Amino acid sequence: MRPTTEHLAAPGSPTWFARFCAQAMADPARQDIVTEESLACPPTLRTLEGLNRCLPDLPADVHIERAAMSRILILRTCAERERALAGSTSTPCGNWHDTATGLIDAVVGLWTAPVT
Repeated sequence: MRPTTEHLAAPGSPTWFARFCAQAMADPARQDIVTEESLACPPTLRTLEGLNRCLPDLPADVHIERAAMSRILILRTCAERERALAGSTSTPCGNWHDTATGLIDAVVGLWTAPVT
């Protein structure tokens, strides 16, 4: 989480990047392209491998569903924060560091929730 929000907070970073990614991932044809490009990136692969080592054992369908939920939560939250910072909506509370902290708490809760 932190590398993503640190990138978005860095001086000179595009102020539209998170919103672009959220839009691209909403289109099935573009989602495949973005996913393929992301999975070709060694740091992304290392991050996913590390994450998977930390996750609880879950049935495959639950794992896939929660991965999709996590992706949507992270993408949309970053896009909404970016939109607010660009002046399109009310000013958000906190900063990118606080956004990452909230996302970490939410994603941990999502992955560790009981399976019913």
